[in-house]
Amino acid sequence: MAKRVPLKKRLRRLEVRIQRDPRFQRAVRNGYARYIRFVERTVRWTYLGLDAWGPGGERGPIIFCAWHARLACTPYVGPLTGRHAKVLVSDHADGQIVVELLKAVGVDPILVQTSRSKTGSVRASLEALRAGYTLGITPDGPLGPPERSKPGAVILAGLSGVPIVPLGYAARPALRLPSWDRFVMPLPWGRGVMSAGPPILIGRDALDEASVDAACRRLDAALSAEVARCEAALRR
Repeated sequence: MAKRVPLKKRLRRLEVRIQRDPRFQRAVRNGYARYIRFVERTVRWTYLGLDAWGPGGERGPIIFCAWHARLACTPYVGPLTGRHAKVLVSDHADGQIVVELLKAVGVDPILVQTSRSKTGSVRASLEALRAGYTLGITPDGPLGPPERSKPGAVILAGLSGVPIVPLGYAARPALRLPSWDRFVMPLPWGRGVMSAGPPILIGRDALDEASVDAACRRLDAALSAEVARCEAALRR
């Protein structure tokens, strides 16, 4: 007699099969994109520091960075500042969920293959910066640890000579999802604050391991400071 598979394991297999179904993935991506676009239209937003990078400010290429937990509305920074933007998106499932939203707001995704060499995505990113595009990166994505930057954004900034601009946003009301980063999901008809902080410059001669690690910790502090700035503005 065949051994009976425990119910928990059978349910997990069903969950994985559903997650891998292209129709399910497409429905999730479309639903997420529509929801975030609805939220963006109904929330009363306050913007801090974005003017410095908009039509009346600095127009050179830059690298926008935001924590993965604050990813929901930051794709709108490109259109808000009138910039042509490309965003690095992992081939992991949670990265692919945002693809339809990026396309809807005129942002092009650059696919990062998490299980393979990153050479192709680095080359595509550098080419985009040289062409004058703005690049968007979540430095702690796709799977963390949360609020701990990986070296990618720092290395790209050093190789290209392009500054990193830290982004943050906060919204009320909002949900904190039970994900690895406690993803912030804003709710409609509330208030929101989005901010851009001072640029971080990385020298091409500062790409040794110790210097890159120090720059990552500077980026950590800058991103967390922008989130705190937005949260404080909401309390006023």
